[in-house]
Amino acid sequence: MKALFLFSLLVDPLQPRQPGLREWDEIVRIARMGQVAGVLHARYEAAGALDALPQPVERALRSERAAAEYRIQMTRWNLQHLADTLAPLDTELVLLKGSAYVAQRVPWARGRPTSDVDLMVRASRLSDAEAALRAAGWRFGEIDDYDERYYREWSHELPPLMHPERPQPVDLHHTILPLTSRLRPVADALFDASVPLPGTVFRVLAPEDQVLHTCCHLFEDSDLWHQLRDLVDLDAMLRLGADRPDFDERLAESVARHGLHRPLHYGLRYAHRFLGTPIPREAAREAARRARTTAATQALMDALVVRSLLPAEPDRATRVSRRWAKRALKVRQLARRFPPRLLALHLWTKLFRTPRAAALG
Repeated sequence: MKALFLFSLLVDPLQPRQPGLREWDEIVRIARMGQVAGVLHARYEAAGALDALPQPVERALRSERAAAEYRIQMTRWNLQHLADTLAPLDTELVLLKGSAYVAQRVPWARGRPTSDVDLMVRASRLSDAEAALRAAGWRFGEIDDYDERYYREWSHELPPLMHPERPQPVDLHHTILPLTSRLRPVADALFDASVPLPGTVFRVLAPEDQVLHTCCHLFEDSDLWHQLRDLVDLDAMLRLGADRPDFDERLAESVARHGLHRPLHYGLRYAHRFLGTPIPREAAREAARRARTTAATQALMDALVVRSLLPAEPDRATRVSRRWAKRALKVRQLARRFPPRLLALHLWTKLFRTPRAAALG
C-alpha cells in the first residue's frame, strides 16, 4: 500500500528505493489527505534530499508546506494576542497539541498545519480565562441549550471561541479527556509536571505527558480524520524520547499515575507497526499489563485500526470495510466517553436534532 510507503519516507527520506512518478502521484495525494505533505517536504529538506524528488513532486510538496507555514504563522499571531490577554491572570497557560509544537519550534513538526489554538488552564481558573477572552472580543459560535450543557458539565473544554480579527479559533481546556470518560487523568498532576517555555507566558505538557495526550487523542477523543498525522506526531515524540535516558521510566510512571494504559498500549503498538517506532520497553510492559485487552479485543482493534487509519488509495472507491471500521471506532469512542444513561441521552438528542435542524434549513 502506498500509505505504508509514505510512512517509510517520513521516517527515512534517504532510503535507497525512491518512488517512481506514478507512485509519487498517489503518495502526494495520500499525504495531502493525511495532512503530512508539508511535513514530508520538510523532512526531505532536513535530510538534504530535496534533489532526490522529481521536480513536479517537489513543487507540489513545497506548495503544501507553504500553506502549512502560513497557518503556523497564524497560530503564532494568535498566541501573541492570547499572551497579552491572559498573562494578567497569573496562572498556568498550558499549550496542547499543534499549538504546543509551534511554540516549542520542534524540528519534527515543520510543515505540520495547525487549525486552532488548544490551551489548557486549571478548572478553578476556567471562568477567569473565559471572562478575559470575552472581554478581549472572543465569542462562542451559535450553540443550543444541549450543547451548552454538554460543554459546561461533561466536556473537558469549552465551545470553540472565535474572534472577528483572529484567523483561528481557541479551544479552552481544563483537562485532556471528557469528565464523563472512563479514563480520568489527574489534571493537577499534568499542570504540576508541565514545562515553562522560556521567553513566553506559556507552558507545555511534560514530554511523557505529550505522548499520553497524543495517544488519548488517537484512541479516546478524536474525530478519526487526523489519525495519520497524529500517529506521525507520536512517532516523532517517541524517537526524541528514545535519546533521553530517563524517558522510559518517566513515561511508565506517568501512565501509572493517570491510568491511561490502554491508549498508550494502542499508541505504541500501532506506531511501531506502521512506522517502526522504537518502543520504550518499561512503559510498554506497564501499558500492556494494565490495559487488560483480551486476544479477541486486540484482534478486533487491529482490524479496525488498519482499515480506518490508513487513508484510502486515491482514484479508488472507499471500501465498505473502511467506512464500517470508522463507524465502529466512533461507536467505541462514544461508549468510552459516556456512561450508558448519558450515552443514550446524547444519541437521542443528536438523532432528534439533526433531522429537525435540516428541516429548518
